[in-house]
Amino acid sequence: PLRSNRAIQMSAITSMEYQRPPLLDEILDGRHKVIDASAGTGKTFTIEQIVIELLRSGAAQLDQILIVTFTEKATAELRSRIRATIEGALAGQNPPDVERRLNEALASFHRAPIHTIHSFCRRMLTELAFDSGVRFGLDLASGRLEFHESLRAELRERLNSDARVQQLVEEWLSDEGRTSDKLEVLLWQAHTQRYLRTAAHDLNQRALTNLMNAFDADALANALQIASIKDDARDDALAATRELETLIRRADRSTATLADALRDFNFNRICKPSKTGKRTGRFPDDMPAQVRTIIDIARQLHAALDIEQRAVDELLLGVVNRMDAARGRARRSSRQIARDYTARTLPRDANRRIPGHRRTSMENLSTGIRRRWRRQHRLCNRRSQAGDL
Repeated sequence: PLRSNRAIQMSAITSMEYQRPPLLDEILDGRHKVIDASAGTGKTFTIEQIVIELLRSGAAQLDQILIVTFTEKATAELRSRIRATIEGALAGQNPPDVERRLNEALASFHRAPIHTIHSFCRRMLTELAFDSGVRFGLDLASGRLEFHESLRAELRERLNSDARVQQLVEEWLSDEGRTSDKLEVLLWQAHTQRYLRTAAHDLNQRALTNLMNAFDADALANALQIASIKDDARDDALAATRELETLIRRADRSTATLADALRDFNFNRICKPSKTGKRTGRFPDDMPAQVRTIIDIARQLHAALDIEQRAVDELLLGVVNRMDAARGRARRSSRQIARDYTARTLPRDANRRIPGHRRTSMENLSTGIRRRWRRQHRLCNRRSQAGDL
C-alpha cells in the first residue's frame, strides 16, 4: 500500500490540490500503529501525510507533533520534506480554518520538534534544566570522539608502564595491514556491540584454566595414533602435543603465563591434521569424549588468542573506564557550575517559606530560581503563540 502513495504524491503536486491518502484512515484511528516497510516504499511520505492531516484537522499544532529519527541526515531530510509538504498544501485550495492552521505551522516551523534521539534528549534536559538538575549549556558530545581520546590516553599511559601492552601493540603493528586507526575501529566496534556486557571475555580466560585441567598428553597421543590422518600430519600433531604439554607444565597454573606462552603456538597442528579418506577413526569425531573435550577447548583458545581478540580483551575495558571517569568529571563540573550560579543569584521570592518545612538556604535559592524561570517560560510561550515574538 505504501508504494501507491508515490503516485498520490506526484498527482497532488501536479494539480496543487490536496489529496488525502486513504491509508490515513487505517493509521489515524486513535490507536498505536507500527509501519513496517522496505526502503523506498514510502515511509517518509506517510509521515509527511500524517503531519499534514493532524495540522489540517486541528488535532494538533506543529510543536505538539514529535518526530524522532536516528541520524542527522534523516532529520534534515524530514524537516525539508515536511516543510515542502506544508507549502505544497498551502498552494492549493483550502478552507479558511485549514489555511490558517497551515500558515501558523509554517510560521512556527523553526519550533517543530523533529530530532535525532540524542538531540531530543538534549532539548528535554535543557528545557527542564531545573527539574533535571543539569546546566543550560549542555553539550552534545560525540561518543566516537570520547572513545578516540580515551584510547589515546590509555595507550600513552600503558605503553610506558605495561610490558604486555607494549608487546601487543608491537605485534599488531608488525603487519603492514594493521594500523593504529584499524585498532581503534576494532575496539570501537566491540564497544558498540556491547562486548564487555557479554561473557566472552570471561569465557576466554576460563578456557585457559579448562585447558590446564583437562589436558592429557597421553590420551591425546593415543587418539592421534589410531586416527585416520596422514603419517606426516600425525608426527607433527604428536610433536605439537608434547610441546603443548611442556608449555602447560611451565606455566605452573598461571593463566597469564600460559596465555603469553601460547601466543605463537599453532593449535591447527593438533586440531586440524591432514586426514585420509577413511570413514572410520575420524579425528576428533570418533575419538573418546576426553579427547573431544581437549580439542574443543583448543579451538576456543585458538580463537581467543587471535591478535584481534587479545587486543579487545586487553585494551577495551581500560578505555571504557576512562570514558566513564571523564563523564563523571563532566557531571560533577556541571553540578558545580549550577551551585556557583545559584550562589550568585538571589531571586526576590527566595525567602518564601513553606509552612511546616524548614528549608535550607540552597533549597530557598533553587526553589525561587525554578519558580521564576517557569514563569518566564510560560510568558514566552504565550507571547510566541500570540505572535508577539
